[in-house]
Amino acid sequence: MPSLQYLLVITATFLALEVRSEEAEWPGEGSPNTNCPQNTQMNDSLRENYTNMHNYRRGQLAQGLVAKVSGHLLPPAKNMIKLKWDCNLEKDAIDKVRGCPKDVSNEKLKGELRHRVPVKDVQNYEDGIRNAVHNWWRVVRFNDGIGMKAMFRAKHVGQPIATFTQMAWAETTNLGCAIGKCSSDYVIICRYNPAGNEIERLVYDPGDTCNSCVHSCDKENGLCIV
Repeated sequence: MPSLQYLLVITATFLALEVRSEEAEWPGEGSPNTNCPQNTQMNDSLRENYTNMHNYRRGQLAQGLVAKVSGHLLPPAKNMIKLKWDCNLEKDAIDKVRGCPKDVSNEKLKGELRHRVPVKDVQNYEDGIRNAVHNWWRVVRFNDGIGMKAMFRAKHVGQPIATFTQMAWAETTNLGCAIGKCSSDYVIICRYNPAGNEIERLVYDPGDTCNSCVHSCDKENGLCIV
């Protein structure tokens, strides 16, 4: 009969292998990484993709070009800020992706969005990012939303619309995301600061585009520069 010590060693070995198999594979190796060189798991191309995809959609909303579930357009925003990349938020996202979380529900999260997509359904890491951002934003067309007053209410907490409102939160200034390959899935996590989805607060201030920008406006996309 095997000794207890032998069984403990075997059990620990299997557990270590199981944990190792659940660590994410990263896209960063072999690609330019000058913006956040301390975070080797990501690269500049993916950072640019994340940032541009967010700011494009925020710009569309700021200019009054986003339709809600009724088909009518949401009002434009006069205070929508252009997001900047944040290496610390990226590091937070990397740490969360690293363990390949099975739970990617956004119901109880604040200042963070999660998504999981099968590798077979997308072409590469870049396509996985597009899939995540598209799914977080598209809910505005299929779910009861924030209305013409653009107010986030208690009834929105934990609902699908909350991924849209987090992406669209006008006062958010910084973004950091990560993507990793976990077995047969890509796991995508984005972190936002300041966090959005504050109950009984405006997602954005409806009005003439850029009318409340404190410093300047990027007139090409209607976003405030801070």
